[in-house]
Amino acid sequence: MKKLIAYIFIFNIVGYSLAQSPQFSQFYAAPLYLNPALTGATKGGRIALNYRNQWPASGATFNTGAFSFDYNLRSISSGLGLLVVNDRVDDNGLTFTSVGATYAYITNITRKHSVRVGLKASQNWSGIKSSSLIFADQLINQTNSSNSLAGLQPTISYFDDVVGGVFYSNNCWVGLAFDHLTRPNQSYYGANDELPLKYSFHAGYTMPLTKNIKGFTTSKMTLTFNYKAQKKWDQLDLGFYYTKNPIVLGLWYRGLPFKNNPQNTSNYSNRESLVFLFGIEVNEFRIGYSYDLLMSQLAPFSGGAHELSLTYSWGEDKRSMKRRIMLVPCAKF
Repeated sequence: MKKLIAYIFIFNIVGYSLAQSPQFSQFYAAPLYLNPALTGATKGGRIALNYRNQWPASGATFNTGAFSFDYNLRSISSGLGLLVVNDRVDDNGLTFTSVGATYAYITNITRKHSVRVGLKASQNWSGIKSSSLIFADQLINQTNSSNSLAGLQPTISYFDDVVGGVFYSNNCWVGLAFDHLTRPNQSYYGANDELPLKYSFHAGYTMPLTKNIKGFTTSKMTLTFNYKAQKKWDQLDLGFYYTKNPIVLGLWYRGLPFKNNPQNTSNYSNRESLVFLFGIEVNEFRIGYSYDLLMSQLAPFSGGAHELSLTYSWGEDKRSMKRRIMLVPCAKF
């Protein structure tokens, strides 16, 4: 019964939710997904794994996973990357898979300021297993058939692209990314249902708190935000990270408390959650765990959200070390 209630909720909002994209609370731990301009934003190579389990107590599972690889080609002021994302609603519900290539070009404006511009091109597949789902009219009419199944295509595919840019210095950054520029058709019924444009505006500032006798930073505070908007839906993540090697602690707020629900069907605010992060940085490895404590009306039965990230980065191309390029100082989780 619990899972049945969850499915009714899911598919009552499916028309609206399809206009949204998978998300990660640790958005900087998924840099290629956040902004393709962050491709190659390390001294050498980087591999990142991300996993999100959302609303585990709802009776249906919402799982998102991502794998990315990118490399800084310092000799040609570029970064190349690969990004794979899979999003799944329960084992028999909605699925989304994306495989894309990313590229970024880096240039120095001054000795203290640089710009990165990036592009992602991807092929995407979306599917729905209708035989395992229950639609609203089946419950109302008490029948096994549904009008929603007429003409339904179980799997669709489409090409998509993203462009982005990041302006940064040694201690701050400002980035902007635009998804779905080609407005691909996402309809399961062969109609014209264009995927709405999505954009993300993110920025941050890092300040040292303590230094050792050699002048190296031993602890720091990073203030950051990420604002996303797509059609009538928008969201703000605002918070900070405290770093004292090897520990990273983070806290941020997600929501827009002074703006009502974007569907305008309920008069409740967009207070969504508080996100708590614990991370460890040891040499080339970074491991992060975060928990979303929901503050919305879903809180009593959702179970919040759990998220894990693992990043491994290594070295630099010694043949191109003469070409120094400033790295983006953005957060790592």
